[in-house]
Amino acid sequence: PVRDGHGRLRGLHGRSIRDDVGLRYLMYTLPDPRDPAVRRCNPDVWLGEAWVDPDRPVVVVESVFDLARVYQCYRNVIAPLSASLNARKLARLAGIATLVPMFDADKAGAQALARLTRALRGTAIVPVQSIGGHEDPGAAPVEAVAGILARYVALDPILA
Repeated sequence: PVRDGHGRLRGLHGRSIRDDVGLRYLMYTLPDPRDPAVRRCNPDVWLGEAWVDPDRPVVVVESVFDLARVYQCYRNVIAPLSASLNARKLARLAGIATLVPMFDADKAGAQALARLTRALRGTAIVPVQSIGGHEDPGAAPVEAVAGILARYVALDPILA
């Protein structure tokens, strides 16, 4: 379940393990305004929006796997569930004092960081530059993620 900052259900997110499925990652599908018979993924939902504390630094990661890894050592984390960030999704971050982007070390991650930085000029943005040789937080051991994040935020106890 994906809930908004008021705790309301805003969608569901899942991933197919089958290769023959057109949309492997599905977020709360909506009718396409151009053709109601076609359904599309909801582009405006953040996973973690319901639990995020805007007064503490918020770590922003790409995927549910990255979020799960960071959540093990720092619970103030959200994910757009993809590297694409539209204006409506970015506007939902208004009021957060400090963002700590920890995007994947690829072209999509670099584009997401640039988009985030341009859109939220009044927010302190402190990007994590390296994930200890790993391409993304979800692929790194929790100890590596915790070691890197400790430079940016006060960690929560590591979950067993």
